[in-house]
Amino acid sequence: MPSLKPLKDPALLTVLLLNISSGIPMAFLTITLLAFLHDQGISIEKIGLIGLTTQPYVFKMFWAPLIDRWKLPWLSRRRDWMLLTQLLLIPAIACMAEISPQIHFYAYSSLALIIAILSATQDIAINAYQTELLSPEQRGLAGTYSMVGYQIGMILSGALALNLTAWLSWSLVQACIAGFLLIGVMTVLLCPSLETHPTPAIKPSFKQTLILPFLDLVKRFSRFGLILLLLLMVFYKLSDAFAMSLSTPFLQILGFSKPEIGSI
Repeated sequence: MPSLKPLKDPALLTVLLLNISSGIPMAFLTITLLAFLHDQGISIEKIGLIGLTTQPYVFKMFWAPLIDRWKLPWLSRRRDWMLLTQLLLIPAIACMAEISPQIHFYAYSSLALIIAILSATQDIAINAYQTELLSPEQRGLAGTYSMVGYQIGMILSGALALNLTAWLSWSLVQACIAGFLLIGVMTVLLCPSLETHPTPAIKPSFKQTLILPFLDLVKRFSRFGLILLLLLMVFYKLSDAFAMSLSTPFLQILGFSKPEIGSI
């Protein structure tokens, strides 16, 4: 009979809760926000432009070394960046309800881009934290916890949010989505610090942070192999991202209500 002990493991529960926070901004940007824009009468061309704001998720590998290098002056390493991005995401998502996309479309799309950058940075910090938090024996099961948590986060800000529009205004729905991120804030404040990986007394130089790791990859894969690897990382999900960015407005055009889309 399988043991239920892993279900009570504090480290795995931490991974679950952190990834709920990780999934919330993604579904907000790719599902709920696009439904809102369609309701506001924004053209399909502009909605597609908003879909481009999720590209920081694709390119976050390029500033991940900088997040690894700089320690912020609160909490412990990794937890500092998680808390900062979450505390900025909450007002950023809530403030979107105060901007009219018809009148200030480019300011609105710029805020969506900022949310995507903050969310991608949060993902970098969460992935680094859970890698150092978990033992090698826990990492296999942690992959399941990570995916389940991410899907719960997407359900909260996607499916549940679309269903809430049957009873609440868009501004209140966006406030609820921002409130869901408090799950991540509370988790970061309560989760353990990583004392086994202290911040080095001498910070690595810019060359050590960004240039030398890529040179090491060139040695491992050859220049051509590295180019193929980077192209795979960048373009692997790119077509899916563009296709999904218009799926919600497409279903609305076909006559499906937002609660119906959310339930599906």
